[in-house]
Amino acid sequence: MDFSGEDKDLELVNRVKAGDEIAFERLVSDYQKRIFAFCYRMLLNSADAEDAAQEAFIKAYKNIKGFKGESKFSTWLYMIAKNTCLDKFRSKSPKASIDEFLADPKPLPEELYAKKEREMILMRGVERLDEMHRVALSLIHFEGLSYEEASHIMECEIGTAKSRVNRGLEQLGRLLREMLKEKKREG
Repeated sequence: MDFSGEDKDLELVNRVKAGDEIAFERLVSDYQKRIFAFCYRMLLNSADAEDAAQEAFIKAYKNIKGFKGESKFSTWLYMIAKNTCLDKFRSKSPKASIDEFLADPKPLPEELYAKKEREMILMRGVERLDEMHRVALSLIHFEGLSYEEASHIMECEIGTAKSRVNRGLEQLGRLLREMLKEKKREG
């Protein structure tokens, strides 16, 4: 049978519940890159993101029998990843995340240098956001989830999710303007 999207996920989940480990490998394969990217945006470190993504998949596998299908599988998985990242973030110094993010400079062609620098400033700005605004912006703007999905993951109303995104964007704008002013002063 050929399934697409939610139907395919639900079929795979049901197969996993019945003991089919290969079905879970397929779910991991389908979501691995997206969950890693989400974890990276939350933690700003490849090694931590890889650990968090792997841990999220392990938690999903162990708890899959508890997945009732009241939301999409992807929403449920993002919620697990979000909570895993928040646990890791809380246990780690924010300063360490910035240092580790900057510790792996790679030689870039001149035309990519400015873009990379802007990305680093953006990531540092996102890192300075409080937890709920960082999660909201990551889910909506970086992961491209709907407000409905994001509100489910954040365990809040849709209006609250929209408010968190708007306030997060305002806060991020202020932070980025301050960071750019500091950079100009430094020369």
